[in-house]
Parts: sequence; structure tokens; C-alpha cells
Amino acid sequence: MTDYHIARPEEKALIDRITKAIAQPEASPMMFYVWGIGGVGKSTILNKTQEKLEEQYKNKVHFTKFSFATFTETPLDVMVKLHENLPQLGLSQKDVKDLLPKSNLDPFAEKYKTYKETLNALLSEPIDKGGAINPEQIGLAKQVAKLALNALGVAGSAAMTMGINTPLSSLVSSVTSTTVSNVADTAVDGAVTVLSLKDNLLAKHRATQKAEIQELMLEPLPKLTQAFVETLVNHAKRVPVVLIVDTYEKVSPDVDRWLREVLLQNKELKNSKVRILMAGRFQLFKKDGWKELSRESKLVQETPLKIFEKEQTKSYLEKIGVSDRRDIEKLNKLTKGLPFYLDLIRKKKEDGEPINFTEEISERLFKGLTEQQKSLLQLAACCRWFDKPLLQKLVACRDLDFVTGVDPNLNCFEWLKGYDLVDFVEDSNYRYCLKDVARDVIRQSLHGNSANEFRNIHSQLQKYFEELADREVPPNLYESEKYENEIWCRYTAESIYHAFFNLRRDECKQYFLNHFFASRFFNQISVVIAPFTAILSEAEVSENILLHQENKRFLEDIKRLIPFGWLIMNSPPSPKVEVNDAVLPKALLETIENGIEKCFEQIDSLSDGVAKWTALMSKSWRCRSGQELDVLKQAEQQANLLENKINPDAFSKVFFEVANSYISLKKYEEAITAYDKALQIKPDLLEAWNLRGIALRQLDRSEEAITSYDKALKIKPDCHEAWNFRGIALINLGRNEEALISYDKALQLKPDLLEAWNLRGIALSNLGRNEEAIAAYDKALKLKPDYHEAFRGRGISLTRLGQYDKALTDFNQAIESDPNDLQSRINRGVLFAWMGRYAEGTEACDGILQNNPNHVDALYGKACCYALQKNIDDSIKYLTLAIDREADETKKRAKEDPEFDGIRDDDRFQELVSG
Repeated sequence: MTDYHIARPEEKALIDRITKAIAQPEASPMMFYVWGIGGVGKSTILNKTQEKLEEQYKNKVHFTKFSFATFTETPLDVMVKLHENLPQLGLSQKDVKDLLPKSNLDPFAEKYKTYKETLNALLSEPIDKGGAINPEQIGLAKQVAKLALNALGVAGSAAMTMGINTPLSSLVSSVTSTTVSNVADTAVDGAVTVLSLKDNLLAKHRATQKAEIQELMLEPLPKLTQAFVETLVNHAKRVPVVLIVDTYEKVSPDVDRWLREVLLQNKELKNSKVRILMAGRFQLFKKDGWKELSRESKLVQETPLKIFEKEQTKSYLEKIGVSDRRDIEKLNKLTKGLPFYLDLIRKKKEDGEPINFTEEISERLFKGLTEQQKSLLQLAACCRWFDKPLLQKLVACRDLDFVTGVDPNLNCFEWLKGYDLVDFVEDSNYRYCLKDVARDVIRQSLHGNSANEFRNIHSQLQKYFEELADREVPPNLYESEKYENEIWCRYTAESIYHAFFNLRRDECKQYFLNHFFASRFFNQISVVIAPFTAILSEAEVSENILLHQENKRFLEDIKRLIPFGWLIMNSPPSPKVEVNDAVLPKALLETIENGIEKCFEQIDSLSDGVAKWTALMSKSWRCRSGQELDVLKQAEQQANLLENKINPDAFSKVFFEVANSYISLKKYEEAITAYDKALQIKPDLLEAWNLRGIALRQLDRSEEAITSYDKALKIKPDCHEAWNFRGIALINLGRNEEALISYDKALQLKPDLLEAWNLRGIALSNLGRNEEAIAAYDKALKLKPDYHEAFRGRGISLTRLGQYDKALTDFNQAIESDPNDLQSRINRGVLFAWMGRYAEGTEACDGILQNNPNHVDALYGKACCYALQKNIDDSIKYLTLAIDREADETKKRAKEDPEFDGIRDDDRFQELVSG
């Protein structure tokens, strides 16, 4: 068989680089990436590189291949398929003993088997022997399964699980500073275990009693990736391994991120004889995240593949029997130097057909076809993938007989598979698609001849996939049941893809955004990422002639929003945003912000339901014009419309999140009302009871807050957050002894609960037990040596004990740890007065009052300083000003604080603090 391949310099250089990398892995790139436009020969160069390496190493190199040709995959899917295609080592017992002593040769196979069997057990076997599987268990098991689907790790997976969920740390911006760190703890704990995956499922189920299996199920992707790496490294100790990945332009964002941030960063893999050879349409280093990776680590080396130069085209044409100079010149112009087009010329010549030098490539693909056959090829080209039922549906729409319409002996499906000028790709689900370049040519030809016909086909495809989705989950069921159904999601993703080539302007935006916001709520963002990624893989948006101009502009507006925007849409705009510990570049952040605003412009046109509610909630967090409350009230109105559209758990969740947002706006009455609605639907919603208690405390309704925390503790007696919050409410009521009991409970459950140690110190100090208070503050500072609140509290107790020098050191440490700690500055001022340094004491308070004349604590501190000087007139003056601004708390403090002991018997003082 004649080899018509024309070797390029890029090919030889690539082989040399990979050979060197195999010989000297530590000093070489980990991955080699070939990129270029469709039809330039990327797949061919991958195949030829493999052939040359096999020849060079005498088949002592193992290759495993993967292609994103039909649809995008998850990181786990990629590992499984690469592993399946990895050749067997065939090691002898001596090899195993000498090469890999005390080692499992294939840890990935073992760990993946454990993962699949365990997941199946969680879904199909009851927690208790002889018991029954209840819906809660199924729900928890499905959430465990989701943890393996993306590259964000547990925190990212759980954040997606929680949907739009307002960060709990943001809920208490208006709450006393002593509660913030605890609520931040709640956010971290809640983000990972909000559905009680470990406590309510993994720790109880028979299949997950071992700690290592629990860890695997909670962190499947990192642990399976490490096992995958170990398998590759073990393999490469005997035979070098090259992973070949094709059509990377179709990769999903999760796989892209996993490859970039996890696999390529593994030092063990980098130092082994494992290398990755990859090809795609677009320059990798222009993609977000890859440019920085190239500069910092040099892990990746790119090879741009260009069209044939004239001499290369001439060499190829001469090989296939075209020698006339004029013919070569004409074919060079016709084929544009693309190997794919040159191959079509070769096939035509082999068939003995004359070459028409004015013929377009699209006409060549259709040469000799009937109109019916040409029509069938156009239908197939409009599909991202097709199977027999889909093709039957499409040909019926064109009044084409499926059985004999294109060939008396073959139905349309069988004829299409046998058409020899276009290669087809088949995936494991018996779906087929045209190779990308042929598909591009045929679609562009159809669009050029009849844009209306092109859009009509995509309209039929959109309707077809909507019908399939509705058959899978009927429209009258809860929205959550749709988004929880993997097949419904896949069909819906296909309908969204076709909508961009069919619907115009606002219709397309509304269709996409309804799914975008709803999929965010239900943690199925892949529903919109998959079609979005597919469109971007076909061509640069600005150059895609198949899209409506308005749709192109919309895609340009949101193309940076899809990978990153959903992560920041629920946070107020910020000039600095970090994603996975990396700061987003300013230009990228501006593009994302613009995309978010473009989405918000469409809110009024969205259908009433989850999507509109989700959009309004996001907008309420990002309002800059003081309209936050108005937008939040609109979201609450939408929430009331969802009762029959989502299941009770989701319905409770929307009111829970509305309440959280009200807290962030310091609208505590509204928050309590919303929490009550959430709890009416789901009385065991632990977080709602806890946060409801915070809202009640802010309204000085601490007795009711305690009741709320007691409800939480009835649901979960070992909830350390509830015990801690309960202690705060008890302190507010002056019930310090009871508060100590609550803190002891919290610390028994979580000995490293920083805030509880600090608050325990406050309760002890309030009881005059300052030595014990200092011991509590010491515990807090051991956990966090720069904890300014513990320094402040210890300073107060040391002051009470007359240890002024030590107290001064603590207040200075508090201010050094947090220069914005005004309370420590005031306390230091009062301490100066205790030390007889009266001028410094009043100056400290004046420094704060200069910028904020109504600062209650500074006014109170100045009153303390004058009281210690026995300056009754000025002390009464500033105490009056403090009471005028905050009466109850100030009077309560003045009755107890020893700074006023010297003037306590004065009638004016007694009259001022009475009541």
C-alpha cells in the first residue's frame, strides 16, 4: 500500500523532543501539544509520531489513546478510557519481584473497582441490615456520586451541590465580630457536609465503615487520580508510556482544569517515562490558565501545525500522479494547502474521475450523489451526533423515505455509514458523527446555499431533543426531577446547542439563560457548559459564520462567564477575585463582570420559576446602587411562586437563602419571617434554626434565640455551632454561668473551636473569674497566635487583676494583629487612665472620635477615663452621650464596670444608669 504521507519538519522535531523526554524526563516537558485549524493534519501527525516511535523503540513503547470526538467527558471518564486502552505489561514473576517489590502494579484498577462497588452499594443497599432504602439515602448517595464529576475537589463539588447558596460567612457582616469566625467555620463545614454525607450516610452504611473508603468516597477524584498516576508510573518503569489525546478543542472545562492543575502538576508523573501527546484546533496557551502554566513551569511545549507550503503540496501531488506544473498550481489554490482537501483529490484520482479545477471542496464531497443523498449528508452534518432514530426523524421532516429514499438496497442510516468520502466516528453508545472537517465543509455549504434551510434543520433538531427530554421526564414533574436525570440533562444540552443556530437574539438569550440559572440552582451546570463548549470548539465565535450575528455577540459577552462566572455571581463585585488560590487577571475579571451584567439585563424576560429566582438572588448580591433590598423582595415574590414547581426540600431551600440574604442586609425581621417559611416546610433544617437565632439576637430577642438554638440541638445534639451560638445569647442575657455550660459542650465536641475559648473567657471575666478567663484566652491564642480578640479579652482580665504592664502588652499585640481593632485602642486608653496616664487615655478615645464623633464605645471609654480621674462632670457628660446612642447596653455595662466605682454613689450617675 502506497504511503502518501509528507513528513514535515514539525513532525521530526516532535519525535526528537518526545524521545529526549522519555530518556531524560526530569529535564523535559511533560506534555507536547500540536495545534492548528481543521484539516491541517493534526490527527495524522499523532498517528505518524506513534508509528515512528514504535519503529524507533522496536515496539517497546506503550500507547493509550483517547479522543473527545463525539462529546465531552469527565476527568474520571478520561482516566477510565485511557486505562482500558493501556496495553498489558505481561510481566513475569521475576519482573514483578525485581522491578516492583511490595507494590500493587495497578492501583487504579483496584481503587476504581472499590469506588464503583461502594457507590453501587450506597445506592442499592439499605444502611441497616434488614431495613429499607429511603429517599434520603438515595439523595445522599447521589450527592456522593457528584463529588467525582468535576475538578474542583470536595469544596468545589460541595459548593456546586449547594447551588446558589449564600456564603454563611457573609451572613454575619452585621453580627458582632466574635461570631464571625464561628460562622466562617460553619461555612467551611457546611460547604462540605451540608447534606451530612459523612455523618448520615458514610459513617452508618455497612459498605463504608473503613476510614479509607470514606475518604475515597468524599475525595474520589484526587484519590483516583493519584492511583491512576501510580499505575502509569509502575507501567513506565518497564515500558515507556505515551498518552495520546485528540480533538482537545472539545474538552470540557472540568477535564481541562483537571489536566492542567492536577495531572500535569504531579511530580511523580513528571519524573517518570510517561508523556502526553495531544492535538487540538486552538492554541493552548491562549486558553485561561495555560499561559501562566507555560511561563512558570515549562511543563508543556506547543507545536503549531500550519497548512502545506507550496513545495509540500507539490510533493504530495506528485506522489499521487499529478505532475503538470499548471495543474499543481491550480490544485494548490483549490485545496488551500490543507491535507484533508488534498486527500479528497487523491481519492478522486484513484476513482479515475477527472479533476475540475474550479470545483469547490464541498462540491467534491457531493460529487456523484443524488439530491436525496446530498440532502441526507447535510442533515447528518447539522448533528453533533446521530443515531438511527434521530436520522429517521430528520429524514421524515424532509419527506425522505428512510428505507429506500437514498438507495434501493440500503436504508439511510446504513448508506450513510458506508459513504466512503467522509469518515465517521462511533462512540460506545452507538452514536455516530461526521469527522469535524467534513462536517464543517458541508454545514458551511448548506448555510451558504440556504441559511433558512440550515436554521430549519436546527429547529427540528432542537424540538427533537426537547421531545426526548420530555419523554424522559414529563414537563409536569418538578424541575428538580429533570435536572437530577442525567439523560434529560444530556438531551437538554443538545437542544441548547441547536438553539444557538436556530433562535434569534432575545429568544436565544432567554432560552439559554433559563437553563443557565436553573442548572446553577440544581447543580447541573454541565447542561449549559456542554453546548457552550461544543460551539467554541467549532470555531472562534467571531469567525463562526453559521451563527446569527446577535447570538455571536451574546456568546462573546458570556464566553468567560461560563467557566468562572458562576463561582463569583453570588459575591459583591470586587477588584480582586481568587479562584483556587489564583488571582483572576484584571482583564479577565472585567470580561466576566460584563458577562454577568449582560445576563442580568435579561431577567425580566425570564420565565417565572427557579431560573428567575436564582437570577434575582444573584443580582441582589451584586447590586451597587442601593437597590439590593428591592431586588431581594422581587426574589422573595418569585420564591412564593415555586410551591408547585419544585420539591419541598428545594422549596424550603429558596426561603432559607432569601433569609440569609436578608441577614446580610441587616433586615432581621424579614429574615426571621423567611426562616419560618423554610422551617414550616422542613422543620429539621438545622442551619435555619441556627441562623434564625442570630437574627433574633440582633433584635435583642436573646430569649427567643435560645429557643431557636434548642430546636437545632434537638435535631443534632452534637452541633457545636448551636452550643456556641447559644452561649452568646446567654451572655447577652447576663446568664454567664449557663453560658459556660454551653461553651463547655461546644468545646467537648470541637476542642479546637477558637471562638468558643474566647467567649468562654468573656463569660468568666463577666463573673469576675479573671484567672480562669486568662487560661481560656491562652487556649485560644495557642490555636491562633495572632488572634486579636483573645489578646483584647486577656488584656481586660489582666487590667481587672491590676497587672497593667502585661495588659498593655496584650492591647498592643491586639492592635498589631489587627490595626482596625478600635475596641482595643479604646481599652488601651482606659488602661492608661488606670495607670494614671490620663492624658494618653483621653487622647486614645479622641483619636477615634475625631473620625467618628458618634462612636459609642469611644464615648463610653472617655467617660471611663474621666471617672477614673474622679472628674464627675466630664464623665457624666460623655456617658450621657453614649447612652443617648445606645441606651440599654451602655447602662448595663456602666452598672458593672469597675471604672465607675469612684463615682457610683453620685446621684447623677445613679439617675443616668437607672431603668
